[in-house]
Amino acid sequence: MGESKHTPGKWVARRHQNAAYGARHGGRFVIIAESPGEVDFFVAEQRHPMATGESESQSEANARLIAAAPDLLTSLVECVRMLEAVRYTAGLGKHQMERLGRAKAAIAKAEGRTDA
Repeated sequence: MGESKHTPGKWVARRHQNAAYGARHGGRFVIIAESPGEVDFFVAEQRHPMATGESESQSEANARLIAAAPDLLTSLVECVRMLEAVRYTAGLGKHQMERLGRAKAAIAKAEGRTDA
């Protein structure tokens, strides 16, 4: 598990009004990395639901999931470290080893690596 290279800060999903679609259509979602005392960074944007065909609730759920990604990655890395310790002290069964492998693969994917 390598060092994180993503934009630091707390990621949040915010609704962003777009004059082209008008206020009556809600707006698209943007993901911002907040850094206290510093300038917030734009991380990603979700296209407006009218452009993608998604429902407003699906677009918002996708934006929340993207915003949670750094926290999910950090937690998964911590869980893998804990499971590795258990693996070497008490052992893990076949299904636990498969889950550990999937977790390592997800971390590698998030870090841009092809190894797991």
